Amino acid sequence: IVIGAIIENSPAERDGRLRPGDELVSVDRMPVAGRPHRYVIDLMHAAARNGQVTLTVRRRVLPQQ
Repeated sequence: IVIGAIIENSPAERDGRLRPGDELVSVDRMPVAGRPHRYVIDLMHAAARNGQVTLTVRRRVLPQQ
């Protein structure tokens, strides 16, 4: 799952580390590759109810020219 946009005034925006284009690898150590979008959303909502969500992302770094 690739992050398309960061919701304005959301915890993710305030934190500042998540960026559009980041690939979501896991939510609270639960791998999300190949999982349905709804499953991932539900997983994130459940984790958020606990007050904290740990996301693992992969970011493509382009070589400098």
